[in-house]
Amino acid sequence: MPSEPRAPAAPRSRRAALWGWFREDFRRGVALGIAAVSVFGAVVAWQASKTSGDAGGLDGQALSDLIEQQQDRAKVRAELASDRRLLATYSEHLDSADAFEAALRRPGTTAARRLDLAAQAQGERSLAKTEYYFFQIATPVDDGHGGYELDQANVRDALAETDARVRPREQSSLADVTDSRARRLTVASTLFVAALFFLTLAQLARTSVWRLFASSGVAVGLFALALFVLA
Repeated sequence: MPSEPRAPAAPRSRRAALWGWFREDFRRGVALGIAAVSVFGAVVAWQASKTSGDAGGLDGQALSDLIEQQQDRAKVRAELASDRRLLATYSEHLDSADAFEAALRRPGTTAARRLDLAAQAQGERSLAKTEYYFFQIATPVDDGHGGYELDQANVRDALAETDARVRPREQSSLADVTDSRARRLTVASTLFVAALFFLTLAQLARTSVWRLFASSGVAVGLFALALFVLA
């Protein structure tokens, strides 16, 4: 007996064709995704390395500025201490000169004695004048009470100049900000590697699990891209 004709298989063949086309289109999309993730990952990795190096340089500069600032301040303090010691002998010479001149004006002082006192007063003032040129940073001025004190305007100016030239705190803060950005970029770079891994698995998978790998790769890649942009 002749066999009955089989039912047409066109619908199933059409579904298979559509599925094959989708698979090929998907593979092309994944390949493009892998290429894009590879490029972004390389750029972010380079940026992370560069930023980390910049942070290290800023840390070193902050330390160098701190050392220089402390050295300058120590120098100013040492010069001020030297000037304070010199002020004592400077004041003694001027006080002695004042005492000799006061004795010179006393009634009954002989002419010879006045000449001697005047010479001694002049000698003391000459010594004080000589010592004046040895003051390094602070100059002696009349304190308004018959004595002398140091005018520390130059000290304040020197410290202000040092603080304006070297700013270790600002450098340290900038280094912290840069280091924080470098860490975020490193995380983004790691996420791009993870996204590349998932997309590669999606490209190689033969079962329906490729959807999970593809979704994971896209999600991780987008998160890494957002982290990179916000870094």
